[in-house]
Amino acid sequence: MDEFLGELFGADENTRKKILSVSQFNEVTRALLENEPLLQGITLRGEISNYKKYPSGHAYFSLKDERSTIACVMFAGNAFGLRFLPQNGMQVLAGGSATIYGKDGRYQFVVRSMTPDGVGGLYAAFEKLKKRFEEEGLTSESRKKPLPPFPRRVGVITSPVGAAFRDILNVTGRRFPAAEILLYPAAVQGAEAPGQLLQALRFFEAKRNVDVLIIGRGGGSMEDLWAFNDENLCRALADCPIPTISAVGHETDYTLCDFVCDKRAPTPSAAAELAVPEKKELLADLAEFERRMLSAFERELAQRRELLEQFAGQKVLSDPQAMWEVKKNTLAQQSRRFRRETQVALKGKREGLSLLGEKMLTLNPMAVLTRGYSALFDGEGRVVQSVKSLSSGQKVLLRLADGRAEAEVKKVFQDEAGNREQSAKEPAEERGKV
Repeated sequence: MDEFLGELFGADENTRKKILSVSQFNEVTRALLENEPLLQGITLRGEISNYKKYPSGHAYFSLKDERSTIACVMFAGNAFGLRFLPQNGMQVLAGGSATIYGKDGRYQFVVRSMTPDGVGGLYAAFEKLKKRFEEEGLTSESRKKPLPPFPRRVGVITSPVGAAFRDILNVTGRRFPAAEILLYPAAVQGAEAPGQLLQALRFFEAKRNVDVLIIGRGGGSMEDLWAFNDENLCRALADCPIPTISAVGHETDYTLCDFVCDKRAPTPSAAAELAVPEKKELLADLAEFERRMLSAFERELAQRRELLEQFAGQKVLSDPQAMWEVKKNTLAQQSRRFRRETQVALKGKREGLSLLGEKMLTLNPMAVLTRGYSALFDGEGRVVQSVKSLSSGQKVLLRLADGRAEAEVKKVFQDEAGNREQSAKEPAEERGKV
């Protein structure tokens, strides 16, 4: 080390070089770090943030505590031997050494071993609030609203200077130029971000001037995205009457807004694709609909033409007067037959009715009186059928053909076998008394 520094700077002040290249400076600094015993073979305790593993097998991430952050790299050989899957928010113990990356002069911690040391504070808070939302039903799919198929206006809540808004503009302009994009600018990270995001949401709720709402930003570490885990903001999104799309981060980044919004998109560009339809697909659908309508119209027209040709050969069209005469004659014949059959039926009914009348007269007991007979009734108007129902002094009524007469029973004679013989010897005047 001393030889290297002496060669570079000279043995004394007179021979020391005053001008260094950037590469030389980074090399000297790296040598100082790597030869400092206090910075080699040490273990750091911190929370994983912004973890990325590349196809090469190398993993790049940050370790942080309450006050500081340091960039870390774990090369493929060491990363391959890990017995757990590193995730953002995990508290770990990382063993390694400090160095400087020569190309950009950024100092970093080269991790050679790593073990879990519990869950980080941010991650623990995230999971706790997520569980509470699930218990309250705020993340349930049943309460989420469908997106409108053809929105006229799309509201966007994001930073006006970030790539997220440009991506949304580009995608919507390409897919569905008819949609109007309304931006409410807001901070997307930092202490002021939750309040500004909530204010933007309240603005669109009050105006009701958009059909769908996109809220989001580009990717970042957990602490960069933490504004989208704010409880007040998430609850407001869950209650928002406007359909909402969360577009926070990249494919692997999740925030609580993703769970409470009606739809989640992995990127702002994907959110724009969810918000508006594809113009080309709509035009293709319209063309297909037009083709099917024309085909159906042509089939219907051919069927109607064929039917008309069939009718054209029928007599009802070629000679309608003759058809009218045929129908007229048929109607006249049916009318005559109806009258004839009706008269025959009425005659039969009259004859039957006359026979029934004669039969009723024959069976009428009062008709017998016209032949010189009379009928005897008791005081209550009942027909006297036997002398047993009569008694001496009883008032009776005689009914004759031309009137009635009241009488009194003087004596009753019961006609039996012996009495008949005895009554035959009685004087005629005795037998005639009632």
